[in-house]
Amino acid sequence: MNYLLMDIGSTFVKYAVYDAVAKQCGDIKKVPFPSTVIADGTVEVSKDEIDSLILSVAKEACGAGCTKAFISVQMHGYLLKQNGAFSNYVSWQDQSGDVEKILPLEIDFVARGTRAKKNLPIVKLYPKREELAGAELFTLGSYVSYILTGNNCTHKTDACACGFFTVDCIPDTDTVKGLTLPKVTDGVALCGNFCGMAVYTPLGDHAVSYLGSGADGDAYLLNIGTASQIAFLADGAGTSKIWEYRPYFDGHTRLVTLSGVLCGGGALDSEDAQEKMCADIVRELDALPKRERLLLGGGGALRIYEKLSAVMSERGVKCVLSDGEVGMAGLCAIADAQKADLGMMLSEIPFANMILLLKNNNFDFMIIDNEHGSFDYSDMTKMFAVARLAPLRTIVRLPDNNRAWITKCVDAGADGFLLPMTNSASDIAKVVEYAKYTPIGKRGISTMRAHTLYAPPSLDKYMSAANEHVKVYAQIETRAGVENVDEILAERGVDGVFVGPNDLSCDLGCIGDTKPILECIEKVAAAAAKCGKKWGIITTSKALLDKALELSVDMISYGSELHMLDAECKKIRGMF
Repeated sequence: MNYLLMDIGSTFVKYAVYDAVAKQCGDIKKVPFPSTVIADGTVEVSKDEIDSLILSVAKEACGAGCTKAFISVQMHGYLLKQNGAFSNYVSWQDQSGDVEKILPLEIDFVARGTRAKKNLPIVKLYPKREELAGAELFTLGSYVSYILTGNNCTHKTDACACGFFTVDCIPDTDTVKGLTLPKVTDGVALCGNFCGMAVYTPLGDHAVSYLGSGADGDAYLLNIGTASQIAFLADGAGTSKIWEYRPYFDGHTRLVTLSGVLCGGGALDSEDAQEKMCADIVRELDALPKRERLLLGGGGALRIYEKLSAVMSERGVKCVLSDGEVGMAGLCAIADAQKADLGMMLSEIPFANMILLLKNNNFDFMIIDNEHGSFDYSDMTKMFAVARLAPLRTIVRLPDNNRAWITKCVDAGADGFLLPMTNSASDIAKVVEYAKYTPIGKRGISTMRAHTLYAPPSLDKYMSAANEHVKVYAQIETRAGVENVDEILAERGVDGVFVGPNDLSCDLGCIGDTKPILECIEKVAAAAAKCGKKWGIITTSKALLDKALELSVDMISYGSELHMLDAECKKIRGMF
C-alpha cells in the first residue's frame, strides 16, 4: 500500500511515496513553495499557484498508486471566500494585525493554544468583522483539503493557529459574527477523496515535526527553518503569555512552543548572528524544567550545531542532530498509526462493564445489537454512561428506522446508529432525521441529559458538534443495498456503511461461495472512497477480512461476546 506524504513549508513543499507494508519512505522530492508578494500592506501568496502545485503533486501520487494522503502545513495563514471568490493566501509571515484592537475582548488565547500576535488570523480579521458576514475562512490546511476533496476541514493542530478554536476544537463564532469556520477534527480523520486517493485532515507542521524528531517527551526540539521554534511536551495548559500551549495528538498533552522570538535559519550566516541565536536559546531554556537532550532539526540546524553544543554541554544538556527530515518522519508515524477501527457486537448479555474490558484491550467501538438482541432501554443507558466516560464509541444496531428508539438512545448518549437491511437512501434518511439536529435532521432538543453529561453547553455550538459526533451508518446486506450504495452514501448526514456478509450471501443465493461477496465488498469500498466516507464489515471470515484490509477498510466488527465465551469454553475444555 502506497501513501502520499506531503510537508508544505514556507520555502519548500516536500513530498514522498511511503510504502506502508515495508514501512519505507521513498525519495523525498522538493519543489519551491510559491513566492510571497506584498499587496496592500499584506504578505500574500498566489492562490492559483498553490492550486497548481498541490494538484500537480496529488496527480503524481495517484499515478504512483497512492491510496491515502497525509499532509502537514505551515500555520497561522488564511484565505477567505466571499461572494463565491477566493482571496490569495495571506501568509503567516504577514505582520499586519493590530493586537491592541483585540485585547479589550479579553480572549483567553492560552485556551486556544496560541497568543495574541500580529500574524494571528483572528487578530487581523477582527477589525474587518463588519465586512465578513457570509464569508468563509480557510486555514492553509483546510484549503488544501478543499482543493483535493471539496471539504473545508483540518486537524486541531492546524486549526488552533488561526485563533478561532480552542485546543478542544470548540469554535468561536462570536468574535467575527457570520464568518463560516473550517470543520475541525480532534483525530486524524478522513476529509474526502481525490481521484481514488483518501485524503486525511492536514496537520500542523510543528506537531508533526516534534513527533518525527523522536523526542518522546524527554527532550526539547529546536526546529530551525524559515522561522525557528523551540518545543516540548507538557500535560495540560499553562499561563505563559509568550509560550504557546498548542494541541498535540491526544486529549491532554500540549505541545509547548516558542515562536516568533528566534531568528530563522536564513539569518545565521554570520558569527554574530549565530552567537546571538545561542544566547537567545540559552536564555529561554534556562527558565524551563531541565531536559537532558536538545534535538536540532530543520534546514538551519547545521549552521548553529557546533556553537550551541558547546554552550549547552556546560549546562549538562546534550545537543543531538535529528536524523533526516523530522517533518517527513512525523508523517510516516501518522501514516503508520492509521489502522482500521476494531469493534465487536454485544449480542445478548447486558453487562455494561464489558465496555471497560474492550477499552483495556484497545478496542475502538462496540455495536449494541438491538435488531436480534434482547436489550431494554435501561440496559443500554448504563452502557452508554460507561462508554462516555471510558471512553469507547457505542453504535446501536436498530430494529427499524422509527423515531422512538433513535431519540431515546441518542439522548441517553449513544454515539451512533446502524440500520440493518438498508436498501435505499430513503431508508437511512429517516435515521438521519431523528439522530441529527437541524439543519441536517430534525432531532428533538433536550440537552439536560446524559448525552451532554448533564452539563449542556451553548446550544448553537453544541448542535453542530453533536451532528459531527453522532454517526449514522447503513448496513448493506442485500442486492438492492449494493446496487444503491452510491445513493445511500450520498444521502446527507450518512457517515458510512457496514457490509453484512451473512444476510448478503443469503439474499444473493451464494451461501458458502465467497466470490460474489468479495465483488460486493469491492463495489462498496469503491463507493465509499469515491465520496470520502467510511466503510466497515461485520465478519469473522479470514477471506473476507483479508479482502477488506486490502481495500483499506475503516471499521471491523469482529465476533461478539457470545463468540468470545464460546471460544474460551472450547479452549478450557481442550486443556483437560
